[in-house]
Amino acid sequence: MNARDIVEKANQAGEVMARWAPIERVLTFVCVFSPLVMVWIDPEPIRGSISAYFAMIENQWFYVPLAIAAMLFIVNGITKKCHWYNWVLGSALVGLLMFHTGLVAHTVFASTFFVGNVAVMVWWSDAPAEYRYGFAAVIGLIAGATLAVGVLTLWWAEFISLLIIGAHFLLDSLQGKRWAWYKALPRGVDPWSRANPRKVVSTR
Repeated sequence: MNARDIVEKANQAGEVMARWAPIERVLTFVCVFSPLVMVWIDPEPIRGSISAYFAMIENQWFYVPLAIAAMLFIVNGITKKCHWYNWVLGSALVGLLMFHTGLVAHTVFASTFFVGNVAVMVWWSDAPAEYRYGFAAVIGLIAGATLAVGVLTLWWAEFISLLIIGAHFLLDSLQGKRWAWYKALPRGVDPWSRANPRKVVSTR
């Protein structure tokens, strides 16, 4: 096998990867499974927040997956989908990693990232308004109630936030499938000016 054949095989493999594992699905995988891996690797009980895992013994399992996620957010926001909120989320995640949990800067970046994850699905998707606002209300009530009474820790609220952004990217990556009615708003569409949200149309 000569060099030309190797390059051709590599290009074919890249096309297969791009088709079956686009950047949105890789982001979904990283966002959803990174906290679970941290909990599994760490010998301590579930910590109070995801950020608290910087102090785990093998803290490479905290820094490396989240650094990869930050890179993918920024790449997706700047070069691929051109959705500005993705590079904002990626930059916030970088800030979360750069500053110690006790600093105000860390709190600001962490709040921007985790609250922003929910905001993306609520305001920057083309789901009908009643679904988006109902979803936001349910998430707000659950998070507020559980944190107020101490049933769940901040870790769970952050994990739910990652599940939400993961679902956003996964659903957006399924465009073209008969049952995939959800997608991110196209570039240039103002989410505040949508007078008539898109209706779900059955394709059966």
